[in-house]
Amino acid sequence: MDLTDLFFAYGAEMDRETVRARCGGAEVVSAACLSGYQIAFFGHDPIWDSAMETLVADDSAAVWGVLYRLNDVAWDRLDACKGATIEGVGTYFHYPVEVITSGGGSCLVRTYKKNTHGAPSCPSNEYLALLRKGAAAHGLPLAYQDFLRSISCEPARYAVPRTDGKKRGSLVVLSG
Repeated sequence: MDLTDLFFAYGAEMDRETVRARCGGAEVVSAACLSGYQIAFFGHDPIWDSAMETLVADDSAAVWGVLYRLNDVAWDRLDACKGATIEGVGTYFHYPVEVITSGGGSCLVRTYKKNTHGAPSCPSNEYLALLRKGAAAHGLPLAYQDFLRSISCEPARYAVPRTDGKKRGSLVVLSG
């Protein structure tokens, strides 16, 4: 598989509606696992009144997610949504990782990692619900889904997602 077309989603993009809104066409390839990292939350996104996810090194941990195939247009749209720039000075940057697919094969893929962390912070209940929804929809291991349910979170202080025109394509409203 070609590094340029595979995306490992471990955050909100695990949710099908969210990835569709953010980048259009995204073909699901497989569930996948990234060893040696954990998911952590930093910063603040006003759209979700939430800290945002990133990967941090941890030899004893693993992050599960969804492997998608994206075309160039989808990558460009997702880069714009994530604030990733060619120069690597945006909010996120492309990060190559090797994942193990649900079929047991390994492949080199791209994911996103935050440029700066600051102090750890809690995601909002509403934002974390996107991650949980995506993990369940793609049948990620129950132990990992339990882990996502155990992450401390806080209710958003205002109605989310904000729909005031910021970060076009990044908004998805959960039903139910």
